[in-house]
Amino acid sequence: MSFIRRPDNVPRTFEHELDESTTISQLLKNLGYTSDEIRMMQTFVSTVTEKDNVRAQRSYVLKDGDHLFITLPVGGG
Repeated sequence: MSFIRRPDNVPRTFEHELDESTTISQLLKNLGYTSDEIRMMQTFVSTVTEKDNVRAQRSYVLKDGDHLFITLPVGGG
């Protein structure tokens, strides 16, 4: 079993200034997550025009007004 712990410097909800070409993966690395942790994450984006969370690849370039939702797949039986 593995665990991903939110870095101490990252609140649950926050706004963040980004360069225009920042991808989801780059943002997560800058926040302190490792490549292995990022690989396990499922990422969803809600945009200015699309209010519902839509699955987004980690290569997605974030835009002004995007809301990023991160979750981990859960399995069991």
